[in-house]
Amino acid sequence: MVPYPPPYYSVFQQCLLVGIPWLVLLIWTVCWFRPGRKINDWEPALWLLGNLMLIGGFLIVFVDPWSNFGGALWIDCLWVSLAIGPFGAAVLFIRLVAQPEADSVVAVLSLLGAGTVCWYYMSLNLVTTPAGHWSSQCRNNLKQIATAFHTIADETEDLQFPARITGDPPVSWRVRLLPYLNHQTLFDSYDPDQPWDSDKNLAVAAANPQIYSCPAAARRGEARNAQGAYYTAYAIPYGERTFYSPTGRRSLIGTQTSSTILLVEACGQQIIWTEPRDVSAEELSIGINLPGEEPYQSNGLISHLHPYPFGGHVLMLDGSAKTLQSKMDPETLRQLLDPNQSPKNW
Repeated sequence: MVPYPPPYYSVFQQCLLVGIPWLVLLIWTVCWFRPGRKINDWEPALWLLGNLMLIGGFLIVFVDPWSNFGGALWIDCLWVSLAIGPFGAAVLFIRLVAQPEADSVVAVLSLLGAGTVCWYYMSLNLVTTPAGHWSSQCRNNLKQIATAFHTIADETEDLQFPARITGDPPVSWRVRLLPYLNHQTLFDSYDPDQPWDSDKNLAVAAANPQIYSCPAAARRGEARNAQGAYYTAYAIPYGERTFYSPTGRRSLIGTQTSSTILLVEACGQQIIWTEPRDVSAEELSIGINLPGEEPYQSNGLISHLHPYPFGGHVLMLDGSAKTLQSKMDPETLRQLLDPNQSPKNW
């Protein structure tokens, strides 16, 4: 079994990316603070600022969030601290021992100030890195899809959501929703009288309605297959204990709309967006980002490409988008799929 998603960088690449700025700073430190050179009071602060920008910048832009050395933000912060720490100790040694006449207060305050800024800088990673933007865009996609679902439901007498698959040959709900998502031209290009994988309809699949795509998938190079057809990030979970049961469409009337899942992220299923396929709650394991048979494939019901600490997104029946972490209890997730149950403290 292959972990999902696989690491974006190999261990060697991670070490190389951290080693490059470390080597640059080592050379800088040796040259700048060499014995016999007069050190101005402002130089330690400038040097530490360079530390922060170089090492922190490398980790955030090139390594984090895709490597996640230990899978948690505090470990990323620890890496930065360990990288800067030896240099800070070297400066203190030079300032306090090699040149005892220097102002030690300036050196100590410089180190404390740089450490504070470093942790603050890393905390901003949650909202300022591209991963934060991708996560926000993914939620917005789900909310727009929810609006389309509810618009269709409002057109029926009993608030029925559209069928998951219609017609013969079968047509996916993602195609049916196109006019409600400002993609009328793309909808008109699709021929419902031909199979979804016919040459004509595969040409439609090669067009990318970004509303169905996960921005993180594009960063990973997993937005489309080798033939150029785009994958969808979103699928309907179906099965006996789901809103889309095998008996047919379900009405919103009498349903726990705020605690029942309508759509899930399913990047690990590699579903073409025009393909009439979704995720079975009975055939797939109930879990998030479970290992798969091949790279970028997952055997779990929910599979996303958002790096830690951003979780997988689901759309509830009431139109709200929620974020679920990979460690969620499978039983709680199963209850969220069941329209007749309402889990507590999830």
